[in-house]
Amino acid sequence: MDTNSPLGLKAGTAVPPRMKFSKIAWLFVLGFAAQFVTYMVFHASHASVTATVMASTAANGLCWVAGYELFSFDAQWGSLASRFRPVESKVLGLSALAPVGLVLSFSAVVQMLVRAGVHMQSIPTPAYLTPDLFSLPLQFLVVVLIAPFAEELMFRALLLDWLKQKMPVWAAVLAGALLFGLAHGVSVRSGASGWAQLIYRVILGLVASLLVLRFKSLRPSLVLHASNNGIALAAAALLLKHP
Repeated sequence: MDTNSPLGLKAGTAVPPRMKFSKIAWLFVLGFAAQFVTYMVFHASHASVTATVMASTAANGLCWVAGYELFSFDAQWGSLASRFRPVESKVLGLSALAPVGLVLSFSAVVQMLVRAGVHMQSIPTPAYLTPDLFSLPLQFLVVVLIAPFAEELMFRALLLDWLKQKMPVWAAVLAGALLFGLAHGVSVRSGASGWAQLIYRVILGLVASLLVLRFKSLRPSLVLHASNNGIALAAAALLLKHP
């Protein structure tokens, strides 16, 4: 008898062979509802843009994690511990370094496009990112820790598992990566720059999904995602401080 489930997890992790999309969809809806309500409350209280966006983003992510814990036993999704089970430290180290290679490779491609005459429109740094020392810890907590943890749980665990039931694994990985890229609100109306950002996020989603499939754990993809966001946050802070 095969000891591995169709979802790529070993027997004993309590993950069923079939998953229903209804509860996954409810988690997405509840998360975005929490984000909207939190945003409106902070906006009405005249909080700063940074505090408003960080609080609403955190509310979304924490709602996803709490909702997963709430539904996981009844839906038999598997515990958080089974989803984020340990892997070798060298795997985590390489996962942390991978975004550096992605960023450098992507930057080189963009430079080649510019030299070839492609107009890369400048995309302004989001207004909620500020370089001041008071706000950076909050931004780090949300952007580098909470958001990647919640998004890996939703996109690389639940959504990818469900997609794998509906189509071949390669198609599920591609579809999940595309949805991950689109979910980050990349505007292709920014021309080549917008398309470049979308492609980068899709590639990041592909790499993260391949890590999950290879190591049967969300830890490598979480480290990859968190490292990527950390690089982006540091770059934004430097650009704002030294334009």
